[in-house]
Formats: sequence, structure tokens, C-alpha cells
Amino acid sequence: MTELSPGTSTTPNTATVEQFLYALRDKDFDAMQTLIADDIVYENYGYTRIRGGQRLIRLFRKMERPGMGFDVKLHRNVAEGDSVLNERTDVLHFGPVRMIFGVWRIRSARGANHIVARLLRPV
Repeated sequence: MTELSPGTSTTPNTATVEQFLYALRDKDFDAMQTLIADDIVYENYGYTRIRGGQRLIRLFRKMERPGMGFDVKLHRNVAEGDSVLNERTDVLHFGPVRMIFGVWRIRSARGANHIVARLLRPV
């Protein structure tokens, strides 16, 4: 699979998901806040559900610590109606340690302006 170039989305919904992931990578939490629904339910396979936009942003703000970071490589990002499915490789940085998490699928629904995320198990 090849990496998508930033900004190559063909629909408003896929663009919203891309913007969210790139804002997370860039630690732009204000931009992330504008992209998520206030009543978001964030589910990441193997972890607890996080309910609410403020709670989710608080969680991601922990990456502001020195040496912590996130990178993403989108392989596919497609939409059908209000649902977006993407396959991507995530990289988490913890000081000198880099953890690479294969390819994931994310579904989002709620229109082009807000993300309601449900992360599914790795492919």
C-alpha cells in the first residue's frame, strides 16, 4: 500500500478524518477540538471507552510531554455516506522508544464537521 499525501481527500468526511489525524500528529489540540463532536464516544480496541470531547482532548494533551509524540501514515481513506473507513499505520513516540502499530481501521460518522470515532481492532 502507498501513503496518501496530506490533503488528497475526495470528500468532506474523509478530509475531516485526515485533518483530525494530522492535527493529532502536530499536537494541534485546538484544531482537534473543532473536529470532534461534543458527545463523541472514542473506542479503541482493548481500551476503555472515552465519552465526551473534553475528556478526549485531555487524554491527547498528555502527548504534550517532552519526548512523546504520534505520527500517522494513511494508506486508504474512503467514505460511504457519513461513514469513513481508513487504514493507516500509527507510530507512538515515548522518548527514544517508537512503537509502530500495523494498519488500523477507523470509522467515523456524523457528517463532515464532526468526528464520532470508533476504532476497530488492527487488521
